[in-house]
Amino acid sequence: MIRIIAGSHRGRRIYAPPQFKLRPTSDRSKEGLFNILNSMVNFNDIKVLDLFSGTGNISFEFGSRGTQEITAVDSNLFHVNFIENISSNIGIDVNVKCHKVIEFLESSTTQFDIVFADPPYTYTIGKYNFLIETILTRTQSLKESGLFILEHEKKINTDNNSNLLERRCYGRTCFSFFKKEAGQ
Repeated sequence: MIRIIAGSHRGRRIYAPPQFKLRPTSDRSKEGLFNILNSMVNFNDIKVLDLFSGTGNISFEFGSRGTQEITAVDSNLFHVNFIENISSNIGIDVNVKCHKVIEFLESSTTQFDIVFADPPYTYTIGKYNFLIETILTRTQSLKESGLFILEHEKKINTDNNSNLLERRCYGRTCFSFFKKEAGQ
């Protein structure tokens, strides 16, 4: 079960089917993340890309807070169909794509103000670094001065990236915030 914690759909509970083998972002972590974002962005004026979207938890939270342009990407068709159904049922418009994340990033021409990624915790440090590089320098998915947020386990070290703004941890879950610099 996931819960939307703020905005127009505050308190709404969404029940994922039991066959979902996912770990949705906890309410505590999500609340910390969005408290940080509250001081950084106007939710009504941004375009958001939610990668490895799973249940759509983060997409729905952005939508509940007023974000109108949300794209969710997941490679699992079952997850994509779930997000589309919930999106339609609760009235939050999410553009859902069934793609492998790197392939989507390499083929997309749309630019986003915020890119959020929550890859599987089985990702290796090499895959994390490749994802960070892809978003910040290899593709144009993130607007200049855009914000990339990576959710990961505490044991993953992202400190060696010059684009890292900050890292916040809530229990075992951490968010690393990266800013795309001009000219990247």
